[in-house]
Amino acid sequence: REVGIAVVLIERNLRGLARPLEYDLVAADDLDGGLQCTGHLIDQGRRRVAFLSGSPTSSHEGRLAGYLTALHHAGAGFAPMVLEQPSGLATKETYAELADRALAQSVDGVVCYQDYTALGLILELLNRGVRVPGDVAITGFDNLPIGKAYTIGVTTYAFSSESVARQAARLIRARVAGDASPPVKVLVPG
Repeated sequence: REVGIAVVLIERNLRGLARPLEYDLVAADDLDGGLQCTGHLIDQGRRRVAFLSGSPTSSHEGRLAGYLTALHHAGAGFAPMVLEQPSGLATKETYAELADRALAQSVDGVVCYQDYTALGLILELLNRGVRVPGDVAITGFDNLPIGKAYTIGVTTYAFSSESVARQAARLIRARVAGDASPPVKVLVPG
């Protein structure tokens, strides 16, 4: 800011609870992703769907908002269950604790904030003899390569990173050319 370099953020705003937008931001439509993933699980007959959140970032908050909106639209029989990923544990311990929480709440569906977490939870549940997706169906976000690395795969909300890059380049060119309008958030559909 001090030296006048144009900045466009990619995928999430700067950290901070409900932080106002200080720079242009190009991101996947996380709210739509939360709606789509939760709606998919409900359409598959799931009635006890939880959301697994990782950290208080704008992208995770948007995904959670979509989850909550989908549950609201589904009706009175759908109660929100939000699981927070514990910090400070080794990865294996993290997935064991998340599986413990999910099973304790008798969930039959989980919307995970990203594919790595979805896959870790899937593997932990399978290790315990839980059928995935038979007993618990799980979705992720971002269509990361790890989701295709295993036979079981991951149902995920995918978006075009190329579209994100094109939008970011468009915004940065406008800022370099002198556009001084207030910061904007551009959402790329998945």
